[in-house]
Amino acid sequence: MTIDRVEAKLLALKISVKLEVYGIVFDEEKFLHAVSLKPSLHGIISIVKKLLPRENGEGAVEEFVCDEDSDDDDIYDMFYMSSEDQKRRGSVQA
Repeated sequence: MTIDRVEAKLLALKISVKLEVYGIVFDEEKFLHAVSLKPSLHGIISIVKKLLPRENGEGAVEEFVCDEDSDDDDIYDMFYMSSEDQKRRGSVQA
């Protein structure tokens, strides 16, 4: 099964709306780009797996560790806190 651009946009919109409630901004363009690289159901599942936190063997969720040398424009870097939420939390980046 292949995911076309319209289906990918609809999925991105659904994700964006769900995350907006929590003050999280979802970069739909990066998602659409990632989907275009593997436009199949299996490809979408592998993308989502990369976005979700991993569990260790004991069932606990491993904390995501940011690699300081990583590129800020990573294709899987799709989630951001809204600037309003950053201001409420006292972020210096807001």
